[in-house]
Amino acid sequence: IPKQLQDNRFRFIRVVQGWKNPAEPPKSISGHAWHEQGYKWNDPILQAHLSVNGNYGVLGGYGNLVIIDVDKKWLNDVILKNIPETFTVKTGGKGFYHLYYVLDRKVDKNKIPNYDGKKGGGDEAGDIIGYKLHAVGPTSVVEHRKNRLDEEGNPIKENGKLQYDITGHGTYEVVKNVPITNITWNDLIKHLSKIIIDKRKLSGIIKPTPPKAKKSENGRATCRE
Repeated sequence: IPKQLQDNRFRFIRVVQGWKNPAEPPKSISGHAWHEQGYKWNDPILQAHLSVNGNYGVLGGYGNLVIIDVDKKWLNDVILKNIPETFTVKTGGKGFYHLYYVLDRKVDKNKIPNYDGKKGGGDEAGDIIGYKLHAVGPTSVVEHRKNRLDEEGNPIKENGKLQYDITGHGTYEVVKNVPITNITWNDLIKHLSKIIIDKRKLSGIIKPTPPKAKKSENGRATCRE
């Protein structure tokens, strides 16, 4: 676990080897759900899991931590140049970014809308991972999976589970090895909103504002600025 995450305010969970799903029971003996408890970075239970090549997840919300999880290429291409620099990880799947920030408050999960306004069904540009959710942590390794299809092109299932072939592996890698930046929730939203608005302008969804007309001495419009 990188030093930036070795903070006693943060919490972690065990994640299944080679994938992204929690390896925690739905509820602990004490009756707590896995996202309500978690481990400190140096907890012996978590460290034992990591020692046998298990993956781990970083829980949002604890210590006011959030992770921006980018899901669209257009956002991935521009976000690092248009948002305050912070500890950043490249995911082992699509190779998109996870950006870590500490806020001035604890927040739940929030969707980052796509510039074209589409919602649902994976059309969002990404997520802000907050309380009750996790991001797969850096150094974790995930399988690249390809679903098996029948002759008609439909996914094959056995006992209700999709069948797949493993085509490779990817590692969650640190690409900006800097401290986690502190930022207010309002400022974070302002940065993300500007990125989306700028993309809408570039795509032509938002039309540029016509220049104002200048007036001559007699009050008539003569030319545009």
